[in-house]
Amino acid sequence: MSEPQFHARRATLDDLPALRPLWEAERLDSSALEKRLKEFQVVCDAEGKIVGAIGLQLVQQQGLLHSDAYADFALADPLRHVLWERLRAVGRNRSEEHTSELQSH
Repeated sequence: MSEPQFHARRATLDDLPALRPLWEAERLDSSALEKRLKEFQVVCDAEGKIVGAIGLQLVQQQGLLHSDAYADFALADPLRHVLWERLRAVGRNRSEEHTSELQSH
């Protein structure tokens, strides 16, 4: 049996119906998190179903991780690895943008 394939991406408005039950299962305030949707990265399975999510609040060059949730906690460790790689990419991109801004001034 092959290992499941997962990929991570930024959350979109279309993801809200899948994110709400994840957040509510973790007893997170889904109405408050909906307002922060732009902060979320999601991990999807091979069929495109959202199986995990984490929030990343960016303030200047700092990032705060919050509100991680998983459809199946047994998969949390491999999903965290996929999300971590995605968060690292987001951080690198953010750092490059910040460096470009500094150089242009």
